[in-house]
Amino acid sequence: MTGRIAFALAFAFVLLACSSPGSGSGTAPDGGNAIDGGSDGSHGSGVPLPSKPHGLFLLNGQGAAIQRVFLDAGGAGAPYVKGTTLQVHWNQLEPSGPTFNVDSAVTTDIAAWRGAGKQVNLVFQAANYIGGNFMPAWYATPLAISSIVQTAPSHVITITTSAPMTFFVGAPVGQQIQLAGTTNHTYDGVYTVLTFDAGTQQTMTVQGKAGNDGSDATGTAGNPILTCTAGTTTITLPVFWGPNFVAAWHNVIDEAKRVFDDGSIGYMRFGMGLGGENSPITSLSTACETAMQQLGFTAEAAPWKPFPDASWETAVAAGWIQFQRAMVSYIQSKAFATQVMFSLSPIDYAQGSLDYPTPDATSAFAVAAGMGIGNQGWRAYDATTYAAPGGHCSGDYCALFDQYRGQVALELQSTLASDPGAAATYNTTGDLTQMLTFALARGTQILEVYADDLLCTYDTTFAGDAQSNPKYTATYAQCAAAGYPAALDAAAAVVN
Repeated sequence: MTGRIAFALAFAFVLLACSSPGSGSGTAPDGGNAIDGGSDGSHGSGVPLPSKPHGLFLLNGQGAAIQRVFLDAGGAGAPYVKGTTLQVHWNQLEPSGPTFNVDSAVTTDIAAWRGAGKQVNLVFQAANYIGGNFMPAWYATPLAISSIVQTAPSHVITITTSAPMTFFVGAPVGQQIQLAGTTNHTYDGVYTVLTFDAGTQQTMTVQGKAGNDGSDATGTAGNPILTCTAGTTTITLPVFWGPNFVAAWHNVIDEAKRVFDDGSIGYMRFGMGLGGENSPITSLSTACETAMQQLGFTAEAAPWKPFPDASWETAVAAGWIQFQRAMVSYIQSKAFATQVMFSLSPIDYAQGSLDYPTPDATSAFAVAAGMGIGNQGWRAYDATTYAAPGGHCSGDYCALFDQYRGQVALELQSTLASDPGAAATYNTTGDLTQMLTFALARGTQILEVYADDLLCTYDTTFAGDAQSNPKYTATYAQCAAAGYPAALDAAAAVVN
């Protein structure tokens, strides 16, 4: 027995001791389908729910370097990595309209991993963490206005655009239109569509306000978009909680079921906010709070009082929680064959460790709907916050994993690539060996790790990733010195 294997087995016993009570010993990793975990329950023993998706996964497994290590039969990481979790951007799947492009690069990636006997999970993302560039252009781009006329005494506004308004998904009546750049009258704002000319698709009516009757021929009309500034960052995002995005995202859910729900995907997760998570904004500022209030996020005037002020739960978070509840109900109504996962996320992504009421409330109805739960802010510092009073972590996942362990599948994804050998601080991901021990002690059965961490563990030629990821440059030698090979081998033996 080589020293590496012996050390891995010893480390596995430590991890198993931290996993669910009565779990038994880990099994050797394989590349088979982990969706059902095996009829006898033996596959993945040590996993709280072997009948649900489980395993060690590479986050975003694209590219030749990844395939050489994790897909080729002789690749060093092939026996240990169960598969990949692909983050799929909205504009990749619907580049020209609300129908999936089944010939996209996404389907090519899925085929490559399946061909190697690996499992694929899909995370659907509507927007990135700063800008809205995951939105397809057909949804995000407004049209020039040809004319606006508000007439008395009804004060109804008739809007005509320079081209057909094909940015709506589904029936426009009852959805909203955002007007911007109007000059003669103060028409700028968001309005509910009253009527829509389905023939030309260039004319609609909305309800205006008294004292604003008149006409204009400037500005744009489009789907509502949140634009604000936090610090030096300009944020541009879809209005997730508004009827236009809800209709568009319902369509994405429908299309995902039609195209991918054939029983071969491990799990799907539909981000209801940033990335594949459920936070509506990267960082709150008074300007962003004001803009969100104007777009119907809450009636609470800016600046919002931060949690733990009682108004956070009763006013600021209430509408956002209800939005997520409605989305969960819609997903549940589709009766997916594939396991659906749900992200435990705060409202303010940048201050995620402080907002516990939001994920506490949303987790209850997600679990009731049969969804697995997870968090994408996993870091070594979680062990410190868990040991403090309350046992909280990002998205309150520590407390919620303890509460729901054994009821639904539990998932963790690293915040960013890790820091081998580094001390755990809130601002860094920290050492992966510490993270793995802690995650398995919480009953986590889906572990998702960045490419740099897996390459520096299994690719002996890996010399860092300074070109594409200058902040995280760990080499194979550094990861080996920190104990990554034995730790990851042992974790795979538990969860795969």
